[in-house]
Amino acid sequence: MFYTKFRAIMDTKDNSFQQVQGVPIVLTGSATDMSDFKLSPFRAFTGGFPTAIVPRFLLRKYWYPRVPTNGDGTAKYAPYGLRKIEAVLIREFGEQTVAVAHPSNLEKFVGPETKVIGVSSMEPAGTGFVSRTYTSLVGFGGEPVAAAEFRDLITKPILRKWGAKIVLGGSGAWQIHNSKLQKKYRIDCIVMGEGEKTAVKIFRKALNGEELPRVVETEPPNPKEISCIVNPSIFGTVEITRGCGRGCKFCSPMMRKRYSFPLEHILKEVELNAKNGTRMIILAGEDIFLYRCNNKFLPNREAVVELINSIASVPGVEFIQPAHAALAPVVYDPEIVEEIGPVLREKSYWVTDKTRHSSVEVGIETGSIRLVKKYMPGKMLPYKPEE
Repeated sequence: MFYTKFRAIMDTKDNSFQQVQGVPIVLTGSATDMSDFKLSPFRAFTGGFPTAIVPRFLLRKYWYPRVPTNGDGTAKYAPYGLRKIEAVLIREFGEQTVAVAHPSNLEKFVGPETKVIGVSSMEPAGTGFVSRTYTSLVGFGGEPVAAAEFRDLITKPILRKWGAKIVLGGSGAWQIHNSKLQKKYRIDCIVMGEGEKTAVKIFRKALNGEELPRVVETEPPNPKEISCIVNPSIFGTVEITRGCGRGCKFCSPMMRKRYSFPLEHILKEVELNAKNGTRMIILAGEDIFLYRCNNKFLPNREAVVELINSIASVPGVEFIQPAHAALAPVVYDPEIVEEIGPVLREKSYWVTDKTRHSSVEVGIETGSIRLVKKYMPGKMLPYKPEE
């Protein structure tokens, strides 16, 4: 009883006991993943550049500085996927059991009471399309920055000092598995896929000291099982849709069931981010025009317009940035852009020659009808490849 009370007092007063004993579950990511690149999501693509171009100590200071910290040393902002896992773990194991930290702050949270360290990564081996594209274009300079930063993180002595299990997840976890780097990096478990349903099972095993499977391909969660984030995300990211369904053979979102999140769910995350000073809101999804579209991929103009207007009206939202958009829905219904365009331009982060303009990532893989039919038959829905 005295020990428990003493621990609580020390935790409350100055966090010094926590720094020695550790938090049972610690979540983190590499230096590139745990930065907002000075609030520029497109600058973040430069994580795929070769390491030899600019020394990393300069990049860390001026290009991808660490996210700010809260008073207790936890990361104020973190990647959206990591925040999703944090939310389900807090719901299951309690807030005091989980801490999200920048890699430079791990010593404050990893200790003898730490049972599992969850690492999220987008580009751990540098074998994704961004890194391969940039390194091939540059033609020299060695491994991508993102891969080098991941290696620096995963080889930190503090991760293994107290025998905690290392669990790797995130959209790039497959790279470590495919590159056969799991043994080299001493990763106990690789989790591939949507983590909301499976993460709790894996982390419970780790907390109980049980053996973890080397590789886990997750079960897709029921949409109702997906919690709202409880702490703000980098770039103010919120998920508006998940999955796609267009049938492209080279794209993993095709493997997920498509659904749109309720507006109330989205706005709850937007408000959380805005209240915590993210300034920007990124609308994560494979295509903004998939939001509440019908089974024939006909865009739902009313729903998309309501979505954009509702987010724009949330206090504290300075910028709105859709992540991706397809062109076919705009051809089908040009008015959808005419209605949301002025709002997105007004809330755009981008200014050229003193003129504000909005932008979005559009995937145009090929103009070949033959290749479209073979590899991406639904890319141009609601139209046919010939159209």
